[in-house]
Amino acid sequence: MVTRTARILVLEDEERLSTEIHRALTRAGYQCRVAGDGDSAIRAAQEWNPDLLIADVMVPGKSGFEVAKHVTQLHATPTIFLTALDDLRNKTEGFALGADDYLTKPFVLQELLMRIRAVLNRAGFRFRPLEFGDIAVIEESGVLTGGVGQETLTHTELLLLTEPPWVCWRFHT
Repeated sequence: MVTRTARILVLEDEERLSTEIHRALTRAGYQCRVAGDGDSAIRAAQEWNPDLLIADVMVPGKSGFEVAKHVTQLHATPTIFLTALDDLRNKTEGFALGADDYLTKPFVLQELLMRIRAVLNRAGFRFRPLEFGDIAVIEESGVLTGGVGQETLTHTELLLLTEPPWVCWRFHT
């Protein structure tokens, strides 16, 4: 089975927030590109073919809804909306466009990372095992493999190895 790092395109116009999301996704092992407006996001999607789109709705140029519609038609890319628009009408529009998830701001970064993982899993994305020399952690099964065999990790042990403490930051916009 061939595995690779997931490519995530983030559409977010607030620079501080986009920087923090980019940093967290990179630390979590994803490839990440950030676009600050809808038109740039569409160009980036055409050039890069992301595995996942995370889109704010209210951005300059084309809205996150318009970008998601375009990107989904282009590549069948799963989408998570990450937006301050928390009313039912906007959520309904997002899901009607084919959103795989919808998270409202403010949000907890750890929750975003869990939702990303869940969406990519549902989309059939295969993750690389985490490797530390000759030791590997297979997150999906919670198995640690290495020199003398394999061991099933407890939930807490798996979290300690895969979820650094910085993922508990809370972001407000």
